Amino acid sequence: TGCRFSVSPQIEAIQERVVLLAGCLNQVVNGAIIICTRIQQDAHLLEHMHFEYETELQLGAWDCGKPGPADPGAKLLHPCDAKACSKRELIDYLRKAAPRSALLRHKLLGRDCKVLKQTTHDGLMQAVEETWQVRTSGKVGSAGDISSSSGEQVVVFKSVAQDVI
Repeated sequence: TGCRFSVSPQIEAIQERVVLLAGCLNQVVNGAIIICTRIQQDAHLLEHMHFEYETELQLGAWDCGKPGPADPGAKLLHPCDAKACSKRELIDYLRKAAPRSALLRHKLLGRDCKVLKQTTHDGLMQAVEETWQVRTSGKVGSAGDISSSSGEQVVVFKSVAQDVI
C-alpha cells in the first residue's frame, strides 16, 4: 500500500499494542483496511473483546519509535562538565545523546521555546546524569516519537493482536 507503519513494543502486563500508520490518505486508508481485516480473522479475537486493566503505564510505554539515542555516535558529556553548559546547550546535547525514554520522562521533546521555559538547569542535569549512566552501562531505555511529519495522515489503532503485520 505504500503506507509506513510502526508497532509499539509489547508491554508485559498488557496484551495490546499500538499500530501507527503514516502516509498519504489513500495509503493510510488501505493500510487500515488490511490491518482491520487481519485482526478480524484472528481466531482468538473474541477472547480479547472485553478486558479491563488496573495497570499504570509509564509515559512513552506505547511509543513506536527507536529506543536508543538519536545520534548513537554523539560524544557523551560527563555530568561534571555539563554544569557549565547553558540550558539550550544541554537540551541540544540530550536530544542527540539521550535515549528516547529519558527525553520523554524529562519532557524534552517538543518545541524549543516551550522546553526551555518548562525545564530547570537542575532537571536537565538529572537527565544528563541519567544519560551518562545508561550510555556508559550499555543499557538503552525504550521509547520514541510517534508524531507525524507535516502533510501526512496519521492514524493510531489500539489492537489486541500482537503480530498483525
